[in-house]
Amino acid sequence: MGELFNQTAGVAISHVPYRGVAPALQDVVAGHIPMAYLSISNAIALGDTRSIKILAVLEPARFSRRPTSLDVGSGAGFKKPSSWFGLFGPAGLPAPIATRLNGEIVKALNAPEVRAKLDENGMAVLGGTPDDFSALIADGIVRYGAIIKAAGVQANDGAPAKGDCRS
Repeated sequence: MGELFNQTAGVAISHVPYRGVAPALQDVVAGHIPMAYLSISNAIALGDTRSIKILAVLEPARFSRRPTSLDVGSGAGFKKPSSWFGLFGPAGLPAPIATRLNGEIVKALNAPEVRAKLDENGMAVLGGTPDDFSALIADGIVRYGAIIKAAGVQANDGAPAKGDCRS
């Protein structure tokens, strides 16, 4: 999302790699870094306590629980969800079982108490068919692949970069 924002807003915000969300959030709260791109579900509790200020939600729909300084909405290339959770099964899962599991999961996700809890934590329910989910994944590969290529991101072996003092 950071690279997509850089590319669409014409800015060059530097990426600082972290070993996880918690250390990044700690550094934002402590003022060691000015900002971080996080999922709303990771940031919402600290936003509620005003330990951090949620500046923008880079998603296709406005986040109803909190006004932000920037409403990106469906503009600037943020037309599809940026992060999601999904359920996967083994490649050979019989179609009738996959269909039944999908139906039960979508039913559970749409239960009022589940929807309310997910909404409270900043998560929207998409739900849909296995084909919808496959299309979302395929679109993400193309979309994020283009962003990664344009940004010149290169894979590494996970070893700290030369001069990286956080290792």
